[in-house]
Amino acid sequence: MANTAYLQIVDKKEDEILNKPVFEVVPEAKNIVHPLLSKVYEDGVPYYTDELEVTLNRYGKQEVCYFNLVFHPLREENNAVTGVIIVTYEVTEAVKARYLLSESEKAFRKLVMESPIAMAIFRGENHIIELANNTMMNTLWHKTEEETIGKPLLDVFPELIDQKYPELLDEVLIKGKIVKENESIAYVDIRGKLEAFYLDYQYTP
Repeated sequence: MANTAYLQIVDKKEDEILNKPVFEVVPEAKNIVHPLLSKVYEDGVPYYTDELEVTLNRYGKQEVCYFNLVFHPLREENNAVTGVIIVTYEVTEAVKARYLLSESEKAFRKLVMESPIAMAIFRGENHIIELANNTMMNTLWHKTEEETIGKPLLDVFPELIDQKYPELLDEVLIKGKIVKENESIAYVDIRGKLEAFYLDYQYTP
């Protein structure tokens, strides 16, 4: 038997699949699914997985799909395994959306790293330095990734504690406001010497 949801997943009508070997109907899925089904049938042990990647020919094209599923042995009264119950939930769109989000984040980070403008990302209430591009590292901070990435901003630049910038960063984080100034002075410790920088800058949530 197969319910309506299963028929929609494989894009088949009931009379096309009932009483036929499953991989006669969806041969493109055999390499991935057959070993899993066979093991459940032979061992009698359920199989659970999330986001199993399966290729299906449906809706006029071949498509890579993803499923959260359970293969459970079907037992008779004498406990003999005579089949496998398949319960599956398709998560293809969610997986693809996550992939696109990941790709867009990669593209954004690439844009940041290659920018001629000094850029950085601070994360959380301690303003952990998550990313800083080469321009920021080389022209303003004069520090390496090992000295900065993954560390709280004020641990790396304690000279900022008595300046206005930590408070402004807190406002951005708490209130979601944008802060920007032109020709703002900042004092940064460069190799043991406090140096003045005049900056046009913007903090954005």
